[in-house]
Amino acid sequence: MKKRFLVTSAGGTDPYTLTAGTNEYNDGSILSILRKMKKDQKPITDVYLYLSLEMGIREFRNQVFSKSIKSIDNSINIKIFPEGILEEIQNLCETNNITQEFINKAETEELERMRQNAERNNQVFNEEIAQRAINVDRVIFNKIKDDAKIAIAAANKFGIFYPDFYKIMEEIRKSQEKKSEVYINVSSGTPAIEMDLDLISLTVNDIQPIIVQVSNPTGASNSRGNRVNAIASDEELKQLNEIEEARRKTDDYKERAKIETMEKTRKLILLESLEDSFAKYDYAGVYDAINSNKEIIKNPLIKKYATNLYFRYIGVETKAEDKNIFVETDYGQIKKEELYPIFDDNENLGKGLKIRRVLERINIMKVKAQREEINDWLLLTQTVLESLYKKLIYKTCGLNLDNILNDEGGIDKNLFNEINKNNNNKFSQLSSLIPANKTNQENYLNAVTEINILNNWWENHNTNKELQDTIKILDMIRRQRNLTAHTEIFITHEMLNSDYRAKIEKENAWRRRNRMPILNANSDAMQETINRILKILNVIVSDPYKEHIDATLNIYETIKNKILNLLEEEIRTQE
Repeated sequence: MKKRFLVTSAGGTDPYTLTAGTNEYNDGSILSILRKMKKDQKPITDVYLYLSLEMGIREFRNQVFSKSIKSIDNSINIKIFPEGILEEIQNLCETNNITQEFINKAETEELERMRQNAERNNQVFNEEIAQRAINVDRVIFNKIKDDAKIAIAAANKFGIFYPDFYKIMEEIRKSQEKKSEVYINVSSGTPAIEMDLDLISLTVNDIQPIIVQVSNPTGASNSRGNRVNAIASDEELKQLNEIEEARRKTDDYKERAKIETMEKTRKLILLESLEDSFAKYDYAGVYDAINSNKEIIKNPLIKKYATNLYFRYIGVETKAEDKNIFVETDYGQIKKEELYPIFDDNENLGKGLKIRRVLERINIMKVKAQREEINDWLLLTQTVLESLYKKLIYKTCGLNLDNILNDEGGIDKNLFNEINKNNNNKFSQLSSLIPANKTNQENYLNAVTEINILNNWWENHNTNKELQDTIKILDMIRRQRNLTAHTEIFITHEMLNSDYRAKIEKENAWRRRNRMPILNANSDAMQETINRILKILNVIVSDPYKEHIDATLNIYETIKNKILNLLEEEIRTQE
């Protein structure tokens, strides 16, 4: 007979459950799998059962798991892990004086507790059903858990569970015959939570696990809910099996045990991992996870999106826009406008208004804000604002500041004078704001100089009070950057907001005295920064491209949804 191994842990809904307050029993996941395999004429021959301390107590006292498994097929071989768990429990019970008298007393106390609970909730108390649901195992567990030598009290800890699981797989490898099948139940018990996180590496030599997932009777993921484990006698076990077998023959019965291929399971785990990485804005984690699983991902667009997302985030433009990224494949094509709704190679934007780079930085600002990496956010905000102010100057008065910078990035007064002369002295009023060249010292362009240029121009031409206020508010926030850049002070979100609000109140006090309009600013400095940046973008971006601003600033979210949707579709359509 071909060997079929079932590797499973046991949980609170195994081996069967009694719905609270009723006589309705249902199989837990272990029995559901055994019945399905038997029905499919592929019966399980060996069960490797991993028990936590509490489940071990349940098995030690009543053999509830082994008896129920044998009731399906008496020829099934059962091996219990961790090795020596039942002997350990026996020793702990003897050491802690867990006698029949102790158990009887615990059962009486538990029964009374359940009676009082029913009365408080105005429920009918059924003593016969209540006795089936008494959980003395938990009482014993609390009594002996601190003395347990075998590391079984924390079965949900991966570092503890994994070595035991590896032993199980190694034992199967040594004992299996040609073409044996190894099924892994990822539905039962706390160890399963950790088990499915490492299924990718569970191939021990020539073992290729087959994954089994079992839903509860309502179709949802298996959960304890209002269901309680119950102990049954040998005669009752026979009756329960007859009831379940009859239930399976009804027209409306739905099979709860679902067999998954290893590849599909790996994709499901990958999907969960990606969702977690996206929630943390960990784009390196997304890229690494997809790259390390490329052999199971069929759709090449998934990796292309991930590559673009990661490298655009770290600012490696050449790799973000790989030469193959926009090539048509059997799975479709990524269009440039999808990833770059506003891009710099469009001549209509004009030389001084190429803004894709600054839009990329604004996207990164948004990520830093979500992570509350305030110090990095402040440093990035400084460069974004300087770039925006430079473009605003070009849009407002036509002066391209890039043309007055020398090769080292310093402001060159001679270059400014030459440009001013070529423009019929159009910029003469700004001359006093452009520092003269100094010996051995460069005059670097910064936000302060840019703000002075803008304010001077507006005062002598058409005053733009709204933009002046916007820049004033942004500068109240930007100045926090110096604390980050030049000191060891670690700025928190609360510190940023507190400083910002104090500056707003001080400014408004001055404005009230001078009967000027009060600044109406949001109390959250980071959100207000984005709001004010959008006001500047709305001025410097030409009309045909304004409709693309939102899409550009949400491009990370767009790519995230593309990756997840494509992977979900691949999982859905996989045979």
